[in-house]
Amino acid sequence: MVDIVHDLAGALGIDTLLQASFRGIEFDCLYTRDTLSRDTVVYEYPYRDGAEVEDQGMKAMNFRLSALFWGNRYQTELKAFLKALKEAGSGELIHPVYGSIPRVQFLEAGVEHEVEPLNAVTVELVFVEATTEQALFATSYPETSTDSLLDSVRKGFSETMSQVKQVQDTLGRVSNIIASAEYVVQSLANEIQSTLGSALNYLDYPAAFVSDVKTLLSAFTDRLSFSEVTRLSDWLSVRALGYQAIGLQDNRFTATQSTDNNGVYVSTLHRASIMPQEDRDRVNQVVRLAVISEWVEIAADIMQYESETPTLSATDIERITNDVRSLIVDAIQVQRSMMAARQQQVQQAFGVTQDISSDAAQIAELQAFAYTLQQLARGVILTLPPLVRREVKRACNLHLLAFEWYGDRTRAVELARLNPTLRNPNSLLPGDVLYAFAK
Repeated sequence: MVDIVHDLAGALGIDTLLQASFRGIEFDCLYTRDTLSRDTVVYEYPYRDGAEVEDQGMKAMNFRLSALFWGNRYQTELKAFLKALKEAGSGELIHPVYGSIPRVQFLEAGVEHEVEPLNAVTVELVFVEATTEQALFATSYPETSTDSLLDSVRKGFSETMSQVKQVQDTLGRVSNIIASAEYVVQSLANEIQSTLGSALNYLDYPAAFVSDVKTLLSAFTDRLSFSEVTRLSDWLSVRALGYQAIGLQDNRFTATQSTDNNGVYVSTLHRASIMPQEDRDRVNQVVRLAVISEWVEIAADIMQYESETPTLSATDIERITNDVRSLIVDAIQVQRSMMAARQQQVQQAFGVTQDISSDAAQIAELQAFAYTLQQLARGVILTLPPLVRREVKRACNLHLLAFEWYGDRTRAVELARLNPTLRNPNSLLPGDVLYAFAK
């Protein structure tokens, strides 16, 4: 059979046959021709040579393929293929060069029967890309992985613990930091009703504290669906847990402040001891950065969900973005304050300037995350129809109103979300004004 294929290919003037398919029906491809073109407007004026050309962007990618059906069953295969071409709408094209192109629109097919070769037919196909650019090696969303941020937090916390251990008479200080870390992790596990698979000693492995906090936050997130109905409520749950996690360490401290301005009494140990402010800030900052890592990933996922199935209003998207950016701003301010305090201590003790390159890199990464989320949110908001205020013309409920305005009763859920202060969605009266998308 392979020899027959190669002989037939040689008779047609080609060396090999490239496999392709459309809507799951495979065919041998003899050649392809892909056309790129730009849309332009030409302005010509009397008595002036030449013309002004205005570029209006790329046109849709055009694919031309020559398909070959051959063999004793070629007529049956051809009939099935033509039936697939007659189906309305776009379909997936497996291109012999580019691979899978998820959405292409079939435009034209020319079926050519010739005397030679026998039991074979060629079909000249024309497709046009049904989406913009994403089909051919394009990436829709910027990178929002927070692995590098978590690595820098682990490294920073480990270095801090190493420095503290080297100072004389700091056994109580080290014990307080470890106790705070254990208290935060255990309290967070109790709050989400979860357990850690393996518990490492934070004294020997300080970086495990960062990993455990992130693992527990992700365990809570994994339980949420972020569906079209619960997307905003799920985000509010994640937000509430994040702020609660950041404040867990403060529950260890007694209400009575220490006479020492640099610390407070800690009540969870066998005896009261003083925990310096810089140690408390360090533990809180580790938790805060772990929360930011989780929030950035979730917010980016929500933006992608919204681009595919819009369910939130522009105000909701702005709210989610501002929540993450506000926490990032707090983290940057705390990091700069801690960085300045360490520089001052080193300067006074040794007369040298401390290296702050790792802190600066961490701050720059936080700023990049804030900017990326802002760009994602802007892109999603621009794809939404404008939000307007529309007046109800007759007595009805939200389902009837959605059908009257959009021809789709299921968009009543959308209207209810855009109007959270609506008291009775089943009794709308003429003259009521609701927020709604323009289309």
